[in-house]
Amino acid sequence: MECQECGKRTATIHLAKIKNGNKEEVHLCEVCAAQKGYFGSQMLEGFISSFLNMDQPLKDTELNSLSDLKCNLCGLTYNELSQAGRLGCSECYKTFGEQIELMLRRIQGSAVHSGKIALRADEKIKIRRKIQTLRKELEKKVKEEAYEEAASLRDEIKELEKKLD
Repeated sequence: MECQECGKRTATIHLAKIKNGNKEEVHLCEVCAAQKGYFGSQMLEGFISSFLNMDQPLKDTELNSLSDLKCNLCGLTYNELSQAGRLGCSECYKTFGEQIELMLRRIQGSAVHSGKIALRADEKIKIRRKIQTLRKELEKKVKEEAYEEAASLRDEIKELEKKLD
């Protein structure tokens, strides 16, 4: 694939950004990527602002405050975390908690795990999931003022809760 900027060299840097539900892709060679500032601190700034879904790039003071974050136990810095993608110790969860939550929300849409359930999973887990789903639907029906359907959902939830006891 050719570089979209110069059209001469092979594109080795492939960037994708999703903004307002639209995916934008950029394919650049290393030379053009460096000229556009996709390396070094400018790249970090662009990555952090894109990753946290910000429309405006981070200000120098915000970048510096993130750069200053450091785990008191293992000494891991925010820059090291963003490059490696791994935490150094259990204390890092406290130090970088807010940033981790923002990252998870950006990647998964939520900071709460709601993965798949194995086919042979415990029946109680399946019932709890069903209750969660029904409660969300119940809230929706109440907002829509569909009270008969809401009452039916409430009764179904109560029956499922009895099975958990």
